[in-house]
Amino acid sequence: MVGLSWGASLAPIFGAIETRIKLFVLEAGGLVDRSLPEIAPVNFAPRDKAPTVIFNGRYDLSFPVETSAKPLLDLLGTPKQKKALILFDGGHVPPLDSKLKKEMLDYLDTYLGPVR
Repeated sequence: MVGLSWGASLAPIFGAIETRIKLFVLEAGGLVDRSLPEIAPVNFAPRDKAPTVIFNGRYDLSFPVETSAKPLLDLLGTPKQKKALILFDGGHVPPLDSKLKKEMLDYLDTYLGPVR
């Protein structure tokens, strides 16, 4: 599953309730504290076991690295070796430059296998 911004912040809910999702590629996401407890992603994150990579901007004001992206990564129930936070220089929207694309493709190849 790929999620960008709000979609990335809701990913823990989907990962906790849908076992068919094999991995997450999240861009510009993190924890939000604006939900009712019964639908708050923070309460679903520990049940999410799928490999996850989060791409976030160092200067993202919507989902700051230290208070939003890192806490989400830490809360995920995914084994430590199967989750990663990759930072890029920028704000909320990740650039689709060749370096970021390569990181995404490498991650996908690791868990889904190379494209044939």
